[in-house]
Amino acid sequence: MKTLTFISLIFFMASTSLVAQKPLEGVDAQSNMNAIGGSYNPTSNNTVRVFDGRYKGFKGTACFFDQWYPADIVFQNGIKYEKIMTKLDIYKQQEIVIIRKEKGDSITLKDEAIKIFVIDNTETGRKHTFKRFQVGENRLGDFCDVLCEGKYALIAHRNKTLIPADFKGGYSTERFYDEFILTVEFYIVTPDNQIIKLKKSKKALSKILNQNEKEFADFLDKNDIDFKKEETLIGAVAFYNGLLK
Repeated sequence: MKTLTFISLIFFMASTSLVAQKPLEGVDAQSNMNAIGGSYNPTSNNTVRVFDGRYKGFKGTACFFDQWYPADIVFQNGIKYEKIMTKLDIYKQQEIVIIRKEKGDSITLKDEAIKIFVIDNTETGRKHTFKRFQVGENRLGDFCDVLCEGKYALIAHRNKTLIPADFKGGYSTERFYDEFILTVEFYIVTPDNQIIKLKKSKKALSKILNQNEKEFADFLDKNDIDFKKEETLIGAVAFYNGLLK
């Protein structure tokens, strides 16, 4: 599909019914833009600091990827936009941010309007498919990274927390910067759509995937499952799905 321009995307988003309509102009158009989103700073937060020459600022960003990568975005009404430069903010609440190439600024999309999006990490060559699942506190569900699909699916719920600088007082750790820390929780989605949180151990994995026990147990004995190396976990779930065919 031919890549649509950013302006076409803005016109689409300004439609209150999420159905393509004639674009608004003038004050009405600006009002819709303000409602949709505004300028974006991936490291913005509510912390106010008194000047101290030792403070070094932020380490990392609030986003899953620090860099902008192209993404295909599918809205709830089926309309799709391709290769839009995108970031996913996973600090406190999920926000999908897209960049306006013409000016270099960016806006935040209303995530309830989005059904699925795929971020293409052009550095690693890996595509990350985000679909909504009932994890976290959002009543609509959170976007999770689908790592492996099949009869049993493996998904990752990614969040970032902010660890504040700590360099004042006699018991400080002398950390002169605020740092965003990535945390990942894995879930198995069963054939009947149960979403089961996966503890990071082989025992927990084999307890959930408990059919064909001997074959899968042999696989786990012969292959190292490192939860910090997601490809090893993906391989295990893919192998198990293969046993069920």
